[in-house]
Amino acid sequence: MPVNRKIRAVGGVEYEVSDGFLIGANFAYAHLGSARLRNSQGCGDYSRNDLLLAAITASWTRLHWRRE
Repeated sequence: MPVNRKIRAVGGVEYEVSDGFLIGANFAYAHLGSARLRNSQGCGDYSRNDLLLAAITASWTRLHWRRE
């Protein structure tokens, strides 16, 4: 993909549901400049080189040495 510059903005949140269990959401926007993109197999105009990303995450940590 041709890129002549890259401008990015990223943000996210994280929430601790219980002790050791986290959920989160992340969003990202990237502007990849004004380089032309061409697709010979599809139809349409690709004059805007913007990219939107979204992710949902979860993590669980169990501490074996911690006893309550």
